[in-house]
Amino acid sequence: IVDGLKVRMVTQEDGTQSWATDNEQEFDLTAFERANDDTQFQATGGDGILEFLSDKTASFTSVGWIIDNRVTGFTFDFELNQAKLVQMVDDGGIVATGKGLVNSQEFRIDGNYPRGEAFTTATTFGAVKLDFDGQPISEQQGGGFTGKLSLDTGEIGDLLEVLGLDRDFEGQARLVADVLHQKGQLKVSDIKTDVSLSSGQKVTAKGAIENLLNATGIDLNIEGRFYPEGKPPAPADDLKDLKLTDLSTQLVSTDEALEFENLILTTNAFDETFSRLGPINIGKVFRGDDGNLMFENISLHAGPQDAPFIAAKGNIKDLLRLKDIDFNGSFSVPASALLKGLDQTLGGIDGTFAVDDAQGFLSLKYLDAHSVDTDVWEMATHAELGNVTEFERLDFDLSLDVKDSARFLEALNLKKVGTG
Repeated sequence: IVDGLKVRMVTQEDGTQSWATDNEQEFDLTAFERANDDTQFQATGGDGILEFLSDKTASFTSVGWIIDNRVTGFTFDFELNQAKLVQMVDDGGIVATGKGLVNSQEFRIDGNYPRGEAFTTATTFGAVKLDFDGQPISEQQGGGFTGKLSLDTGEIGDLLEVLGLDRDFEGQARLVADVLHQKGQLKVSDIKTDVSLSSGQKVTAKGAIENLLNATGIDLNIEGRFYPEGKPPAPADDLKDLKLTDLSTQLVSTDEALEFENLILTTNAFDETFSRLGPINIGKVFRGDDGNLMFENISLHAGPQDAPFIAAKGNIKDLLRLKDIDFNGSFSVPASALLKGLDQTLGGIDGTFAVDDAQGFLSLKYLDAHSVDTDVWEMATHAELGNVTEFERLDFDLSLDVKDSARFLEALNLKKVGTG
């Protein structure tokens, strides 16, 4: 009987790990794997606690186990009231059970690991159910194991609480995937997941992760629908009516962070030119200290990919609530893209801008713009808009000089008039 065991596993911001002597990210689940045809089980390090317990029946009480990842900001705090490892008859394997709390949510695990045969693990975190049915791989084939993983969240809010995130959504989610653990890698393939929110939105993802242990080789195709099926919002005729309707992107891992490639955001905007936004690259995704999911160092473009109309950089420090937003950027827009039918002789409009929600609502801090590539007119403007969604508190200065009124009206597709 072991009482009061406390374990803390920390991944520092530079990726070094407190349990890895060589600071190489590693993960070994071989305590329950058969090394060969004799009666021994492998364990990390050759003389660790798992090897010591591998041929014994043990009971644990008041176990504390903290997994603290400072790269992602996620922490899992296990408080196990009771855990048992029971040897099967004739040294036939191990039965493992445990119950307690994880991040203050009820936790239970039941595992059945016959020696050299198929094994099962059933885990619950509150209403979240996580099952894994596996099969060991012989040493002749490289060792390790393979299996099928399934996750059913029950209420998504419960999963958010287990992850230490704010409970901002309700709904259900399910994930299934194939898993291969071999030679220090944990490959997850044929991932299929769908998230259905109680308000009618749905997100699906498919793909693979080459090594989950160090988050490398991530390649996921994500599709999102942000309205109830068959009930899209009406086309927007006003800025305050603009709504995000669909999302499509590929989530991949890079050397430094996760990246959203070819992100397409579709809106209900009446102008097709601006109904898509992307690609968007995100430098860092992590959990904040207050349970918020943060996106930092975002860069985005709008318009044609070879010559985007808008380029901006910024942060969203509370993604689930879409709060704590700050962006600044520049734009270079042909006049013909602003209104259909405008003549190219009007040139274009270049400028810079900044937006944030520091006042509790989205504000245009400033917009400075001027006309370019035209001798028909000259324009310069400075604008500030206190509340973008309600179009309130507008401060607007405009300087306009029309060089040739006849050509200007013609470029606007208006009838010429005599102006002297």
